[in-house]
Amino acid sequence: MVWSNSCCGHPGVGETNIAAARRRLKAELGLTQIKNLKVVAPYRYCFTKDSIMENEICPILIGYSDQTPQPNPKEVEAIKWIDWNDWLNEIKSHPHHYSPWCIEETQIISTKTSLF
Repeated sequence: MVWSNSCCGHPGVGETNIAAARRRLKAELGLTQIKNLKVVAPYRYCFTKDSIMENEICPILIGYSDQTPQPNPKEVEAIKWIDWNDWLNEIKSHPHHYSPWCIEETQIISTKTSLF
C-alpha cells in the first residue's frame, strides 16, 4: 500500500476547482465545513511505475476544518493525521511509503511560507 493525497477529483463542466474540491471533500471524507479553501499552486505530474502511467493536472488546494472526517469506504481505505513537521520528516525518511506526486506536492506547499 502507498499513501497519497487527501482528496482527488475532477471539476465538472463549468465547475471551479474550489467547488470541485468541496464536492470531493464531502464525498470522500464527509467534510462540509471547510474554511479558507484556496488554490495555492498549479501542479502537473507524470509518473510511470509497473507499466502504469499517471499524467495529471492537479492544482494544489489547502483548507482548514475542525470537523472529524467520516471516510467513505468506497473512496478511502485509511486516513491518518500527522503534524506538519513530522510529515516533512516522514517523507524524507520513508519516501517509498508515499506516492511521488504526494511528496512533490508537499515540497511545493513547504515553499509557501505564507500558509503557515
